Amino acid sequence: MIAVDIVDSRLEFAKSVGATHTINSRNEDPVARIKEITGGGADYALDATGSKVVFRQMIDSMSLLGHAAIVGLAKPGTESPVDIGSSLLSGASVNFILEGDAVPQVLIPQLIALYEAGRFPFGRLVKTTTSRTSTRPSRTARAGSPSSRWSLFEHPARDRNGTLCLAQWKPSGLQ
Repeated sequence: MIAVDIVDSRLEFAKSVGATHTINSRNEDPVARIKEITGGGADYALDATGSKVVFRQMIDSMSLLGHAAIVGLAKPGTESPVDIGSSLLSGASVNFILEGDAVPQVLIPQLIALYEAGRFPFGRLVKTTTSRTSTRPSRTARAGSPSSRWSLFEHPARDRNGTLCLAQWKPSGLQ
């Protein structure tokens, strides 16, 4: 597994949960490095940033017949240029995944089983806060905390629609 980021602490975290290689894309070309590590390109890739730059890098780093997916939240209207000719010749596919693209009744028991087996470090992926606002989580995300994407509220609140909020996801690095 190859992790690409611009924050060294997140790359260190990725290594601690199983990444075999890390690439700081501020210091080296991630496309060239991924092709070097894999011997031609990634068979599977996931973009969790929603960044048009990262999306293009993901597409350009794919192997022949590779599979790419984007789960990162991008602002409406965000566009990323893609070399259609080269992409078509590679046979790679891209999926746009909305809300995890999973069946909760299947996924949640699987995640619980992985957690109970010690294979899903849930406690290292979340940060608990008493804050009812998103300012603290977004500050920790910008600071590079690997456990700052979710904030679990000790005192749940209701959102503007009256829905009980136990957690809030804050994306970092949107462009």
